[in-house]
Formats: sequence, C-alpha cells, structure tokens
Amino acid sequence: MAYFACDLYNVYMTTKLDGASTVFLPFNQGSNGPGKDGGAGNPHDDTHDYVTEYFWQNVLQKDKLLDILQKFISFERTEKKKVMPNGSTETTVSKKVIFPRYHQLDVVRKLVSHVRENGTGHNYLIQHSAGSGKSNSIAWTAYRMASLHDENNNPIFDSVIIVTDRRVLDQQLQSTVSGFDHTLGSVVTIDEKKNSGDLRDAINAGKRIIISTLQKFPVIYDEVHSSVGKHYAVIVDEAHSSQTGQSALKLKAALADVSDALKEYAEIEEKAVEEIEKNDPLVQDMLSQGKHSNLSFFAFTATPKGKTLEIFGEPHQDGSFHPFHIYSMRQAIEEGFILDVLANYTTYKMCYKIAKNVPDNPDVPTSKAVQTLSRVNRIYPGKEDTYILDFVNPVERIKEAFQQFYQETSLTEEINFDLIYTTQKIIRGMNVYTDEDVENVAKIYFDPDTRKANATQGKISNALKPIADRYNQLSQEERYQFRREVRAFAKWYNYISQITRMFDKELHKEYILCSYLGKLLPADPSPEFDLDNRVKLEYYRLEKTFEGAIELENTPGEWKPTNPKKAGGKKDRTSPLDEIVERINEEFYGEFTDADRVIVDTLYNKMKKDKNVKRATKTDDKQVYERSIFPNLFEDTAQEAYMENMAAYEQLFMDAEKYRIIQKALAERLYKELHN
Repeated sequence: MAYFACDLYNVYMTTKLDGASTVFLPFNQGSNGPGKDGGAGNPHDDTHDYVTEYFWQNVLQKDKLLDILQKFISFERTEKKKVMPNGSTETTVSKKVIFPRYHQLDVVRKLVSHVRENGTGHNYLIQHSAGSGKSNSIAWTAYRMASLHDENNNPIFDSVIIVTDRRVLDQQLQSTVSGFDHTLGSVVTIDEKKNSGDLRDAINAGKRIIISTLQKFPVIYDEVHSSVGKHYAVIVDEAHSSQTGQSALKLKAALADVSDALKEYAEIEEKAVEEIEKNDPLVQDMLSQGKHSNLSFFAFTATPKGKTLEIFGEPHQDGSFHPFHIYSMRQAIEEGFILDVLANYTTYKMCYKIAKNVPDNPDVPTSKAVQTLSRVNRIYPGKEDTYILDFVNPVERIKEAFQQFYQETSLTEEINFDLIYTTQKIIRGMNVYTDEDVENVAKIYFDPDTRKANATQGKISNALKPIADRYNQLSQEERYQFRREVRAFAKWYNYISQITRMFDKELHKEYILCSYLGKLLPADPSPEFDLDNRVKLEYYRLEKTFEGAIELENTPGEWKPTNPKKAGGKKDRTSPLDEIVERINEEFYGEFTDADRVIVDTLYNKMKKDKNVKRATKTDDKQVYERSIFPNLFEDTAQEAYMENMAAYEQLFMDAEKYRIIQKALAERLYKELHN
C-alpha cells in the first residue's frame, strides 16, 4: 500500500515503486511541527529520542496504522478514452493508492479530537496552501465528521454539508468526495443538474454528506425543517468574501438551532421565552445571526483575509485571530509540491511621455489595471520551473502580495462593531429616506402573504420610488457619496451578522432597505471620452526594472481589523488634460534623452504628411497594416532621416529594441489619427 524511507531526520513515502522513475514524497511534519507555521523538514525536540520517531509512533503503531487503513487509504481507478485515427476507441485504465500526507493525517486527527472533546459549535480555519491536496483533506474531514459518534453512540452531526462559493460545483471536489464513498448513496451532490429543492430535500432527509454551492441556500432557507436538536458540520471550500454575504446568512438561517439565541433575546427584551413572537420573521432573521452551538464550520483556504480570520479563526488571549491548522506556501514550495512562481521573475516598466496637442484644457476621466497570478505554481509532469514576465506590477507590489500568505496569516484584533452606526449616521444625514420609508419597506419584506405571492421585489421597488426621486435631486457628487455609503452599510452589516447578534430591530430594518436600495440605484452614466488628437506621443520604450528571484522573508503575515469601507469602488473623476499628462509622465517616465524625443517627433511629423502612410492607414485590416505595410514605410522614412542627420539617427539603427518600440508606437498613433 505504501513504501517508506526513513533516516534519523527525514521520512519519505511513495505508493508505487517504479525503478529509477519512483517518486518519493516528503512525509515530514514541517520545521516547526505539524500544523504550525514553518518550512520543510522536522523540528528538533529535546523531549524525544529521535527526530523521526513520530513516524513509528503516529503511523506504524498498530492502532494508528489500522485507523489509517480503515479511514484514510483509498484506491483510485480512472479510465481515459481516446479516439484512435482508425475511429476505434482505446481505453486506458490507471490505478493508484491514495495515502495521506502527514499534514493531512494530522489536520483530520486534530479536528476529530477537538470535536470529540468540545462538541459542536466551534469554527475551524485551515490555512492550507495550493499543493496541499485540499480536495482529499476535505473528503477525509467530511467522512470522519459524518461517522463521529458520542459516548452514547449517537451521531454528533446529523449531516455534513460541503459548500463552495463557485456558481458551478467544483468537479474535482465532487469526484474526490464521491470517490471515497464506500457506502452507496451516502453522498448527495447538488450540482447544476439539480435545483434548490433537491438541496432542501437532502437536508430534511438527513443525508450523511451533501455537496452544494452556497448560492442555492437563499432559495430554501425557510423551507428546511426545524433544526432544533439537530447538528451540522459545514465544510467551506475556499472561504472568502462570499462568507460575509447574504447567501452565508441564509445558510445559517436554514441550519441554525436558535434556542440559545432566543434565550439571549428574551433576556435583552426582559421577557419570558414564551412571550417572544418566534414566528415574527424580523425576530427570526436576527436570531439566525452570529454563531450557533449546533453548527461547526470547517473553512479551508490558502489565502485567509481579515474577515475570514475573524469569522472562522481561533481567538487568542491577546485578541488576535489565527488558523487552527497550517500547511504554508513556504512548506509546500520547500517540499516540492508547488513551484515557486517568484523564482524567475522579470518586470518591465512601460516608459512613455505624452504631451497635450490641443489649445483647450478639457476634463477627461481617469482610471487605474491590476494583474493577478493564478495557478502558475501547479506542478505537472515535465514542468520543471516557472518564468513570469510582468508588464504591470512593480516587484515591491508582487512581494507584498505574496508575503502576506507565505506563512501563517493572522488578524491582530477584532473589529469595532459599533462603527456600523457611524455609517448609518452619515446616510441619515443626507436626508434621502425617512423612518417612514424604513418602516414601509420592512412591512413589505416581512409580510408572509407578499412572500408567498412572490411579490416582494415589485412592492419594495414601488416603495422605494419616492426615495429614488429625492436621490435624483442630489448633485452628481452627492449621488455618488450616497450610493457608496448605502452599499457599504449593507455589506458591513452582512459581515457583522456572521460574527455576532446585534439584536437591533431598527438597524436590521434599515439594512433591509439599504440592501434593496443599493441594487436599485444606478451609477451615473460616464460619457465616452476619446483622447485621439488631444495628446501626442513624445517618446516610448520598455524598461526592464527587475530580473531574478523575488525573495520572501520567513515572517508571518498580519491583517489589521477591517473598518467599514466605502463600497462601490472609486468614482471615475475628471481632471484637466494637463494633469492627466503630468500623472502619466510621472508614473512612466523612462531613461529617454532629448535625442530620443527629437527622433520620435521628427519621424512622426514626416510620416503624418506622407501620402503613402495616409493611404496605408485607410485599410480596415489593422494587423496587416502594422505587421506588413507600416514596417517598410517606417524603414524608408527612418533611412531618409538618417541620411539627413547621421549623428542623430545612428543610435536608432544600433538599438534594435528602441527601433521596434518606436515603430510600433508610431504605427498605432498614426492609424488612430489617419484611419478615418
């Protein structure tokens, strides 16, 4: 089933011996111990006789080995069909044994131990890097949680629900979990072929493992049978911003046993539990907020953000939040499970200078795009390393982005929940809606007859009409500020509701109004603005700014607590053309001499007057123009200029890169100017 190689300091493993082609994988704990922040290898520990004794104590010891054989080892058989040239089909069957890597074995065992000791109601954040085998770890966690029993031999969880925030269910995750299924029918997948009703039925039937997208919960949250006395394990695949949104709230509304929350609310209201109107939809909404003793969340991600850490992380005594278990990017790279995308990195800076080409000074829009790296680090047969050529990001920006997740990521302290009232005060100060508007919308939203008739959206839209009229009376700047604050309020309230129960009826009603209003209010239309003929290119070139390995530091990443940010992104403001030109030149100014400027300017003016150039730009096939026609015209003009002033143009013909860049820039510029 598996073959191990062990010495005094390291353990390696393979499930297949293949002569010289055998690949042994690290089976080490990590330099600081399993599940802790560190790199490859094993820790030095004075309390043990041997560095590698964890291997025979935690793996080869008979009870541990039997546990692995029964609950971890899986046999994978896959078929691949290939159509041959003669039309026949050839089927290739591959077989392999799945044996857990040490961090996978460790995280599942620690999760099982913690649940057995503490019961349900705890949140776990598992920061496992790409290359950690996340799908397998999720599958093992799901099966162990589904089979966990208490001392009375009752299941700890009624169902294990795996949720992903992708719109289409992750096929790899689906096939991995289903492939581990040793009991026919114990896994139900609610994929794109099934609807939310199938999800509702699976939960109500108490299916052992259910896989679904997060987006299916808002449709059925009020159709799930009572969760009183029921317990659920919710495994979150890639826990990100969606876990702070409305879909995540509806998931809790569907699954939460609100008995404890009801007692808490009764105390605040100074009433007996029996006096609380449990069927009041406003009360039900508030009761489902925060954490619940019947729900355990197991959140897997390689890149935990601050909000994710506060919702799922482990609170420490100093007020900070940390992952429950770590398999860091650093360890994955050092162990060879992913490639280091920063090992061969080259950045270029686009250097050009433009000048205003019109006597007036019009207002023009400004904007600023960030490029991301994704999946470049995956290993693949024959893929030995990576090479990144980046024309957008400076090396400092790349290092900062990767450093945050290179090792453990934590949150320094919890947020200040009361800041939501600051945003509420700003919105109210703009006098766009009133208390009466809030009450009207809440009355419609919580009316059961309106919900049954599926008329909520239409009626609320009508109720918001007076607000829209008052909004339209504002100036463009005021409308922009109002939209931002309204969307920020709704987003911020969603986030807070994942962490705590506010039990503020008026605030919750205002959230309902803002959540609808934020989607209803359109952004002000941005008139198209064409810079053609308003600016001219003075010079242009690419400048290599970095080449080599971007070295990350062996330090953990930290997030500061989130404050309610302005939602809706930055507005496309306008500023004079002079200012735009100045900004671009400041950001992209390169090592150009006055001679470079003279070359570009002279060639541009010569070619702009050339009849052949004018004729060439009239073609609709821009590719043919740029690649076949313009290069010859440019060469003729450049040689003519060289004959007129050899000293000035000699460098142009000696620097092939400069020649190519100037040619390309002028081709684009002249085509824009002369095409029509």
